[in-house]
Amino acid sequence: MKHFKHIDACTVEEASAALQEGNAVAIAGGTDLLGALKDKILLTYPETVVNIKTIPGMDGIEETKSGVRIGANAKLTAIAESELVKEKCPSVAEAAYSVASPLIRNQATIGGNISTNAGGMRAVKYGVTRDYVRSLTVVLPNAKSRPSVLLWQKTVPATV
Repeated sequence: MKHFKHIDACTVEEASAALQEGNAVAIAGGTDLLGALKDKILLTYPETVVNIKTIPGMDGIEETKSGVRIGANAKLTAIAESELVKEKCPSVAEAAYSVASPLIRNQATIGGNISTNAGGMRAVKYGVTRDYVRSLTVVLPNAKSRPSVLLWQKTVPATV
């Protein structure tokens, strides 16, 4: 693996600023990124890796007026085991449980799965991660957030 600068961001603003400087990438769970860095399969190798898992509050799971808010840094295991998610959106809990092995679920984040459109072999049967996303709030590199928007709506064919 090549050398790179590592920054532990404490705020969204700090992470956003660091990601705007040169060739930088974000990391939280790192299950895909670390393998790509180790195997040198990226088209351009990052000069800086910005750790966003150190930003407080980005791993929360909470009920809101419009549904359930799942932070980008929420681990797949936490989502799969959350009583709130199981009750309010059981298909999301089931999808989080069906991803990879327990070891990877303990490290992988929902934000990473969405940003890499993870799915692997299960994507054929269950759909890729983005198929389970109803809306999300995007934080832009300048630390401004865009309102939640409907992104995808999966149509499930009827079974015979």
